[in-house]
Amino acid sequence: MFLTKFLRNPSSGNYIREVDALRFFAILPVLMLHMNTSFFRNFETVFFNELEFSFLKHGIWGVELFFAISGFVISLPFFIKIQSHNYNILTKNYFIKRFKRIEPPFIVSLLIIYIISLVSTRLVFSDSIDNFIASLFYVHKFIYAEWSTINPVTWSLETEIQFYMFIPFIFLAFSKIKKVYIYILASLIFAISIYLHSSVDSVDLLGPRLNKSILRYAHLFIVGIYISYLYVYKNQYFKKAFIFDVIFLISFALIYAAKILDLIVLLDIGIFLLFISIFKSKIFNKLFCKNIFVIIGGMCYSIYLLHYAIIHFSHNSLKFLQIENYIIVNTLSIILVIFISSIFYLYVEKPFMTSVKNK
Repeated sequence: MFLTKFLRNPSSGNYIREVDALRFFAILPVLMLHMNTSFFRNFETVFFNELEFSFLKHGIWGVELFFAISGFVISLPFFIKIQSHNYNILTKNYFIKRFKRIEPPFIVSLLIIYIISLVSTRLVFSDSIDNFIASLFYVHKFIYAEWSTINPVTWSLETEIQFYMFIPFIFLAFSKIKKVYIYILASLIFAISIYLHSSVDSVDLLGPRLNKSILRYAHLFIVGIYISYLYVYKNQYFKKAFIFDVIFLISFALIYAAKILDLIVLLDIGIFLLFISIFKSKIFNKLFCKNIFVIIGGMCYSIYLLHYAIIHFSHNSLKFLQIENYIIVNTLSIILVIFISSIFYLYVEKPFMTSVKNK
């Protein structure tokens, strides 16, 4: 079957369909957010203008869910090692696998977008080569205190890279220090990160170079790490029950309430419940673990890397053609995003993915 070509098949064989189902829920609000903001930036129309102020503007929660997913996925092999009394935590193989999984698609996408930007004169080489290099090494926000001029959405990838660098050392400590001290330290980091994320003065506290760093979003990674701990050590808790279908729906209400009311603790609770209920629900687990959702979630990295540039191109092209209907414009844009991202996924991302173990 054609769709099976898109299914992830990591060589470790440790494939959890629920994780890609969660990735589907993470990438969807991000796509809708960027399509919505791009539309109202490019088109002078009152059609569906109320959507500019609707739940679509809160799509940043998809990025925050991605952080929790990374906390789960990256910490899972470490917990499995520790459970089997394998304390060989800090290995170069970990960094090699992270590099092979993340770097090739990122470099290719960054080059493509940069070359197109130069050809279209959106950027000038002499003015932008420094930005390209900073983006390439995941330090654009740190150096320039602003989004990457090449691909603005990669600020969150810079945050992810910071997590990837720190997490082996955290688990090295976890394997050597008494658990009670780990719990205290994790709780302290969680509380500080919550404060930095929720404080209206967080930009002043962290400065523009660090206000999107791991310091602000650590609490979300910790949510994922905690779920990973439960998955390895308390697997009996992951038995399915219909009550979690109800909790699945409640989790979305909590997430959007958290974004509207700016209650970060409530956001963590909502993401935690969403994460747990995708494993434990009966109806929604069966529904969202179907191939179509799992495939879109599985290629979310390709979508993430390319969608912003594709939406920008699509909206400008449709504006030139004087097509301004909100539904038509964004339907065509999402089709183009999925089509181009699918090709990129099959021929750039997936070949490297299948060579990486324990993703």
